[in-house]
Amino acid sequence: MKKGISLIVCAVVSISTVEAGFMDAITNAGVSAISGNGGSGTSDKVSNTGPIPTLTKNLGIDSTQAIGGTTALLGLAASSMPKSNFDTIVSSVPGLSSISSGSTGGMLGSALSMAGGGGIEKNFQALGMDSAMISKFAPLLLEYAKPYIDSKNLSLLQQAWSAFL
Repeated sequence: MKKGISLIVCAVVSISTVEAGFMDAITNAGVSAISGNGGSGTSDKVSNTGPIPTLTKNLGIDSTQAIGGTTALLGLAASSMPKSNFDTIVSSVPGLSSISSGSTGGMLGSALSMAGGGGIEKNFQALGMDSAMISKFAPLLLEYAKPYIDSKNLSLLQQAWSAFL
């Protein structure tokens, strides 16, 4: 019995440590994106262009949350479609390449992977948003992407995010 309780305590401490590290990385990446200290020259593009202003305005969230949520949804899309299609989407839709690559995207990608593989809901929670926010993000991002991608890639994004549309 004591061994079981010890295991539970260790698991909770481990999860809390991972989530704390995740939030530190998200905060640092968001501050870099907003302040322009990301080092790659893409920081201003991330926070001032692309879908980020639309998300912050329509959802009442800050830039860090908008960047982190977008990164989480892009990660989900990347894992559910062929790499060539994902690469085409990211390069065709203004602002997405800045979020998914470079120092800011790299930091956010690392931070999201630190969340312990608990799924996109856990990533949103670590950003201070509840999982219901995913269903607000996905349609806005999809609507933003529509004019820039062909019907096949639009369909792939819809499939990737179907649980949240």
